[in-house]
Amino acid sequence: MKHFLTAAILLPIGLAACTVGPDFTPPPDATPPHWHDPAASLAPKGGSAGVTTQADPQPDWWKRFDDPELTALIARAAGGNLDQKVALQRIEAARATEISEAAAGLPSLKATGSYTDQQSGLDALKGQIGGLFPVTLNQAPPPYGLFEGAVDASWELDLFGKVRRSVEASEADSAALLGDRADSLVSLQAEVAQTYAKLRAAQAALAAANTDIATERNLLRLTTDRASHGLTSDLDVRDALAQLASSQASAPQYAQQIATDLNSLAVLLGQAPGALDAELAPMRSIPRMAAAQVPIGLPSGLARRRPDIRAAEARLHEQTADVGAAIAELYPDITLTGEVGQQSGLLKNIAKSYNSIYSFGPSISLPIFQAGKLRAGIAQARAQRLQAAFTYKKTVLSALQDVENALASYRTDVQRLAPLQIEDDADQDAVDIALDRYRHGLSNYIDVLNPQSSLISVHQSVIQAQVAVTDDLVSLYKALGGGWEAGTGATTALLPGTSLLN
Repeated sequence: MKHFLTAAILLPIGLAACTVGPDFTPPPDATPPHWHDPAASLAPKGGSAGVTTQADPQPDWWKRFDDPELTALIARAAGGNLDQKVALQRIEAARATEISEAAAGLPSLKATGSYTDQQSGLDALKGQIGGLFPVTLNQAPPPYGLFEGAVDASWELDLFGKVRRSVEASEADSAALLGDRADSLVSLQAEVAQTYAKLRAAQAALAAANTDIATERNLLRLTTDRASHGLTSDLDVRDALAQLASSQASAPQYAQQIATDLNSLAVLLGQAPGALDAELAPMRSIPRMAAAQVPIGLPSGLARRRPDIRAAEARLHEQTADVGAAIAELYPDITLTGEVGQQSGLLKNIAKSYNSIYSFGPSISLPIFQAGKLRAGIAQARAQRLQAAFTYKKTVLSALQDVENALASYRTDVQRLAPLQIEDDADQDAVDIALDRYRHGLSNYIDVLNPQSSLISVHQSVIQAQVAVTDDLVSLYKALGGGWEAGTGATTALLPGTSLLN
């Protein structure tokens, strides 16, 4: 018996390093050495803005817009957004699961206490005693009580790493959830910045529309006055009135866009629609970066910066560990159990040494026939591991696509903005000249109407082009994965062993 107990104790020590199943190794870097888009090496023609691979993206990229209001909104969104709060609670739950899984590989200890009042039947007692030696009983013995207190211990020896693989999978799941939370934070920051830029663009468009309306109202008065003196025709008056009505009809759409963007920003910050109306009502310019090259780094840095790639890698790790846990189900489970305590019919004697009780013994459970269930579990785990590997590769390819698309959009929109600004200035000069000639009777109203209509259209196009460049920059930083590292509460993302419960 002593040899058996010694073997039972030494066996886990000898097999402590025996963990079945594949060990996880990070997938090789699948990114190209350079970006495909020419904007990655050359500044766009027609504009001074470009990108450079000589430095990594700035983590707190929104500060480059030099807009304190935008910086404050992004900080408030990180702390107030309800999706972020939900994501944090998912991480808390995953960390608790880690603790639970780890506890399965440690000894468990519990204390028990009981009291029973027992009465034996006469026939039953005769049967129990009469089988050993003749006895004559006329009445059952009186009832008696039994006090018992004990400490029970058990330990399932993790000889083949089932518990260790389960803990490994739980840690990887927590890392994946941290990556999900960081990815949602990056998306949140981008959405706040893009919505804020659209708000400022809508405010600028409304202001421009109101300016055009005021100009056209004055022009209508001038045309009406000239017509009353026979200097122009009623047709010019009708054209001026139609132009004014057209501009007045376009203004409400900008007001609607402003209301929609204000409501969106409020909800993104975890507040009710309307909560930011007073704060953001004063007009500010569309956030734009100063003309400078935007650092984007090399493609090889994506796996380090993009939290969705790191989350996909963590899920591949999790599925790899699950394969090991499934394989360990084929091996025997050995559990050490023991009990020590006191038992007595009288409470006052329960502590006496002669009333001590104990028991100890190992148990083993070995699967013999499961009708293919365990093998099917292994096959399922391996298939899920392959799914995770393909998902990881797709995530990397999608990340490269996001960056390349953002680079192309940024390059082309910068190229589009510069000539639009030139056209806007030229149309403004043409309108000023035409108005001056019209006031002095040197031209007719059509000479004013054509450049005025062109100016209104081009001016709105310039605003849309400006916000498009800002939107492209935000999309580029989002595609590069920046933002979650910048002191926003996600700096522990994907670091196994850290816990929000500590």
